Amino acid sequence: MTTASTIRPAVAVRPAPGGRIALWDNARALLIGLVVFGHGLESMRGSTSVDVVYAVVYAFHVPAFLFVSGWFARADRLDAKALLGTSRLLVTWLLAEAGWVVLRLATGEPPFPGSFLVVPSWTLWFLVTLFLMRLLLPYLARLRAPLVLAVVATLGVGLLDVGTAFSASRTICLLPFFLLGWWLRGRGLDRAAWFLAPSVRVRAAAGAAMAVAAGAIVLLMRQDAWTTQLLFWRRGYAGMDLDAVEGVALRGTVLVIAAVMTLALLVLAPRTRFRWSSVGQHTLTVYLLHGPVIELLRRTPLDDAVPSGPLALLLAALLAVVLVVGLGNDLVGRLLKPLTEPDWALRRLSPS
Repeated sequence: MTTASTIRPAVAVRPAPGGRIALWDNARALLIGLVVFGHGLESMRGSTSVDVVYAVVYAFHVPAFLFVSGWFARADRLDAKALLGTSRLLVTWLLAEAGWVVLRLATGEPPFPGSFLVVPSWTLWFLVTLFLMRLLLPYLARLRAPLVLAVVATLGVGLLDVGTAFSASRTICLLPFFLLGWWLRGRGLDRAAWFLAPSVRVRAAAGAAMAVAAGAIVLLMRQDAWTTQLLFWRRGYAGMDLDAVEGVALRGTVLVIAAVMTLALLVLAPRTRFRWSSVGQHTLTVYLLHGPVIELLRRTPLDDAVPSGPLALLLAALLAVVLVVGLGNDLVGRLLKPLTEPDWALRRLSPS
């Protein structure tokens, strides 16, 4: 006899037309909303309320995105066809950099700064990092304990001054989250009933874990050694005025907190499809377009007029909703498809 517990997981992950699963579209939509919200708060920091919310959001939103990316990554041998697919990200990055050149020209800034292409423009570092992680995965997957080695590298690279060139520091530091997503799916998490259709008790535990992890960030912020730079993953310990012991301890703690919050969010994410779930199909579109919009808004008098505090949180949340809904719809996604899926630029290199 078939029981309810065996039915629920199948219902929870039943793909929508086109093969998309609500859980992952919902998770992506929530995460891109947090990304836009966090960037909207960037220039409004200064009050305790804004600084705390900013730190909690930055503690896990990018690690969670990389976890989801790793979940769907393939560790097959990197042949010519797979390499071309991964190279989409590289082409998208270069095209987006050209857009930032135009934006700098329009605002009267030098269009080609000295770090042009060496240090990706603002949010574009994520594309370079994701490209490198996908490129490395087939080789890392052959190692005995790639996740453990990645964590060691994350903690150890802080002893060096790797820098932001080609997003090197962030790629090394955030690699554990990408590998964690790939590793957990390979270990059957995508078939675990408690994950596919979490009970009320499991969701309550996830909510409690999220709250505890957020509280841990608040407690860390009260420590003398704390710096928000720990959430950006781009500096060595010396560059954050930390000694080796402090740096390893704090980065290790943030690593654990980010992993807990990532898994908690995925458990809490709805398993049913809503009207806003379609945003999950266009997160790259939102990611590419929201940066220039926020950058232009920062240059308006409104940016200086908003005091840091609850009003800033409200306005940043409203801005995030407007941008996510406005940029994450099917129409904008189709219009920007030559940028987000630049197959036209790779067609001549495609293997026969």
